[in-house]
Amino acid sequence: MVTRNRDSLLLILALIVGLFGIWGCSKEALFMSDDLADESRFRDTTLYAIRTDWDNALHTKGNPWLSSRLVVANMPGPVEGSTLLARSFLWFTTLPETTAQVENAVLYLYVTRWDCKSGCSSIDLYALTDTLKQLELWWDSMPEVETDPVATFSISQAQDSIVINVSDIVQQWISGEKPNLGLALIADETPGGDFVAEFASREHPRKEEISGTDTTIFDFRPTLRITYIDTADTSGNLESFESIPTVDAFADTLLAAGLLTSTVENIICGNGTPSRAFLMFDIEGIPIEASIAKAVLKLTPDFASSSFDSIDLICHAVVDSPWTHFGSPIGSAGAGRVTVKTSDQTGSTVDFEITVLIQPLVARKVTNRGFVIKSVQEGADLDYVAFFGRGASEDLVPRLEIHYVLPPPPPYGE
Repeated sequence: MVTRNRDSLLLILALIVGLFGIWGCSKEALFMSDDLADESRFRDTTLYAIRTDWDNALHTKGNPWLSSRLVVANMPGPVEGSTLLARSFLWFTTLPETTAQVENAVLYLYVTRWDCKSGCSSIDLYALTDTLKQLELWWDSMPEVETDPVATFSISQAQDSIVINVSDIVQQWISGEKPNLGLALIADETPGGDFVAEFASREHPRKEEISGTDTTIFDFRPTLRITYIDTADTSGNLESFESIPTVDAFADTLLAAGLLTSTVENIICGNGTPSRAFLMFDIEGIPIEASIAKAVLKLTPDFASSSFDSIDLICHAVVDSPWTHFGSPIGSAGAGRVTVKTSDQTGSTVDFEITVLIQPLVARKVTNRGFVIKSVQEGADLDYVAFFGRGASEDLVPRLEIHYVLPPPPPYGE
């Protein structure tokens, strides 16, 4: 009897343990099955560049260093098919009193260079409508100018200086009719020209020549000379006023052949005068909670437009502010370093594995300001590589392949 009861008890305990085991196993199996079977959590997406651009260290663009020249140009750039454009700016802030009635005002510019092979044109002088900030002057962020020029002038090879009548605009500045924000020298900027004009700037060195007891100072800086009558002075005498610009600078840029608004077909990065390529992608469609498994930036080299045997490249995320020029801030740590060789098969892509750069952008922890591709050894040699940009065909355009996983739904219907 005792034995039968003991066997029954053991059987009941075994059944209870078995049931709990089966339930627990089923629960775990159910959880794993749902997790593995939910393939919709695993996503792949291909993004195409919405912007591509490039810039190099040759572009002075009114850099913090001060130049002894003002440049106006429309000429072929150093890369085949590119155009070099240049504008110059200057600002005279010292003027006569507001009671001055201008009789004559002329701007003197000393010509230091004039080369013209084709597309020679006159140069227009415009009044600015925005403040001229010399240290912040870049081609992408230049001050706006008035619709109509203040004056138009041309240059011949034999001229040493240019004299431009600016009486009307100077009177408007003095009387307060228009704000005095500076002037711009701009030529025809339709790509295809081949000319450059340079003028002595505020930073141009002055020279002294001593002959016997006489000392002559040669000052070639831009000068604004004003003859006026002070209406507050009843004598009506003519008075003279001379002003040297307090700020002058110039901006330049390289553009692909075509209109100024045309899409850049190639983006270039390399050494020598270092060049950096810029790309931007729209990642707003990827959910903020996504976990990036892998992100690969794919660029297709244009070997016919490149000059290198082997070059090491790296990708950086842009930080602090939008990328506009070579000196724009980039991330301190790059990612996806690769070595590109001309022996690579033509048409093959160069892959930058940049998962570590994409995850913070998707999580909205970092603002998406795009990416910069640069040479690891900038300045080491003259090698450079051109990649097809946004204007290329779809199979060549820069693209970003992203593999990501969405989080699982709460288990057990919670």
